Amino acid sequence: MAERLTFLWTLGQLKRDHLRDSAEWFLYTIVGSLVPVWGGALLYSIAPGGVPWIRLASHGEFALYSAALLAPAIYVTVTEQEDVSFPRRGLFVFVAVLFLLVSVLIFAGITVLQHVKLIGPVEEKSVALWSLFLFVVSAGLAFVVNLFDNLRRAADIRGIIAQRQMTFERQFDELR
Repeated sequence: MAERLTFLWTLGQLKRDHLRDSAEWFLYTIVGSLVPVWGGALLYSIAPGGVPWIRLASHGEFALYSAALLAPAIYVTVTEQEDVSFPRRGLFVFVAVLFLLVSVLIFAGITVLQHVKLIGPVEEKSVALWSLFLFVVSAGLAFVVNLFDNLRRAADIRGIIAQRQMTFERQFDELR
């Protein structure tokens, strides 16, 4: 069975390489996945009269990007590694699924309900800001999941656990 690690202990084990690898993944993921947004912003900036940025997110488009980050984060979180389990797995999965449902509500809910005329016009600025907020939070969650996964895959977990056991034994012996 995989060793269960605590969240705080896992944070203490992270090294500069884990952070660098996750930051690199994050940069490629964010820049690459938002190419349509960068292209739209460029086209809007050269359009006659200019168009506000809010048009790029007024229908909850960033909720789609959130879902695209959350789904693989859920998979990584629930995937068992041979030696170690993902720290605070239940909490991460719960939050990710909750945000995934919110992204469905923001994008699909608003789009479908407006299309079938069950709701009137929505406040586009509010939809854009909520979907952008959801995207930022989802990106942060995906970054942390990637960071912990890098630790799970790269670390000598057995060695770390053995060292932790020896420290506990030494502290116990000192209590006597």
